[in-house]
Amino acid sequence: MGSQARPGTGRRAVLKVSGDLDLATQAGFRARIAAALAEQGTRLVLDLSGVTFMDARGLAALVAARDLAAARHGSLRLTGVTPAVLRLLEVTRLDRTFSPVSLADVRPAA
Repeated sequence: MGSQARPGTGRRAVLKVSGDLDLATQAGFRARIAAALAEQGTRLVLDLSGVTFMDARGLAALVAARDLAAARHGSLRLTGVTPAVLRLLEVTRLDRTFSPVSLADVRPAA
């Protein structure tokens, strides 16, 4: 699992996630989320367009990330959700929990 943070507008940052988000990678993902919230601000957008696989541990990591952002009086939104990840979110009804956002809403003005 790889990730790359880039600043967004205001206090919103975008974290691009790639590869697998599963048992083997969830600890590193959680650490990266905590660092991004501390360094980039409390409004975080996860770009999941590069995620190739997600299991239950990956879903749990997303929920933990959302909870961490909320505990810091922030928010976590998802963008670039692939059909496979969307299906997992729908089956678990987590699609009702996460707010989608367009990357156009978070990119800095050119």
